[in-house]
This record gives sequence, structure tokens and C-alpha cells, in this order.
Amino acid sequence: MAEATSLRSRLLFADAQVFGRFTQAALHEVGKVGLSDRDMAPLSVAVRRSLFWLKDRVLAGPPRRIDFMESETFYLFLDGACTDVVEGNQWCGTTIGGVLVFPDGSVRECFGELLPPEWLKDWGWDQQQQYIFEAEMMPYAASLMMWKRFLKGKCLFAFIENEGARSAWISGFASTKAARHMLHIGTTVEASLSVHPYFARVPTHSNLGDVPTWKM
Repeated sequence: MAEATSLRSRLLFADAQVFGRFTQAALHEVGKVGLSDRDMAPLSVAVRRSLFWLKDRVLAGPPRRIDFMESETFYLFLDGACTDVVEGNQWCGTTIGGVLVFPDGSVRECFGELLPPEWLKDWGWDQQQQYIFEAEMMPYAASLMMWKRFLKGKCLFAFIENEGARSAWISGFASTKAARHMLHIGTTVEASLSVHPYFARVPTHSNLGDVPTWKM
């Protein structure tokens, strides 16, 4: 167990030299071995997969750079919502939305999307009725993928009103499988675009992303 704890510390140090934030899920799997009170031999498939993935990342990942050039800052307002399905109302269920504010303060891009119910079947268990955490997680990853042409190499303030989702994006780890998948996609795109994000909380009444979530 001590070896696993030591290995995780060494991997964490090595990862700090590589650009990107998408290793936390793999480091979590390795860390669980050190925290376990039982023998983990043989290692689980998840732990072995994480170790191989971390090895490839440390050897092949792009180095972390310190850039002295001033970069533009964009502002991203995000929201997710879960409402009861009402007959005759086409805009209800699980929705996500986002608004991109440009450095000059103008709003030129936004989206609002009603998620297909079949997507949600893989998000949780049969008894789960709402997926507000996952709905609040998803818009950031979706925004990076949609607005690549604007955000490459930029600084980004991402405003999220759900504290759980905001904390997950900061730490790079989430408790649910669906949210971890969103984290991996989002942080992978971050690295490919060299985006430098900062995650802040925004109250509902100040969240521009709340509008497309409910009214698109």
C-alpha cells in the first residue's frame, strides 16, 4: 500500500509538468490502492488501465508552457435544468444552455438544447428521476467543442451556478460515471486548444446561461 501511495505522489509530480487537467480520474484509481485496507493483488482492470494511460501521458503529453504573451479573455455563462415533463410543452425535461461573451463585452454566440430522454438512461440508475448535476456539468464540455474557433489559446472565465459542478471542473474529478466522462472530454478539448480556464460561481439571477436553458 505504501508503494501505491508513493507512486501516486510521483505521478502527480510528473503530471504537473504536462499541459492539461485530465488525469485526476486515473490518479484517483491509483490512489484507491494506497488507501485500501486489503491486498489489491492482482490489480483491477481499472487500476491497470489507469497506470498504462498515465505512463503514456507522462511520456507523450505536451509540456506545460509559461506564455508571456497577453491573451484575450472570454466569458462563458453555463446552466443546466431538469423540469417535470408536461404534456403539450415541448421545452421540458433535461436541458442545457450556454452564452459566450466576447472580450469586448458583446454576446454573439449562445445555445440551448433539450436532451433526448434516451441519453439519460446511461447517466444513472433506474430509480433516479433527475440529473441536475450531470446537466450542470455538460454545458462546459459542449461549449468547448462548439466554440473551438473562438477559444483556442484564450483565457476563459466559466460561470457555473451549481457548486457541485463547479467544484468538479476545478478538481477534475466527479463521483458519477457520466460526469467523469464529461470531465474527460472537456479537459481533453481544453488541452488540445490550450485553453486556460477559471471557474467561478454565478447566482441564478445573474446567469446569462439561464435564459437559453429555459426559453430556446
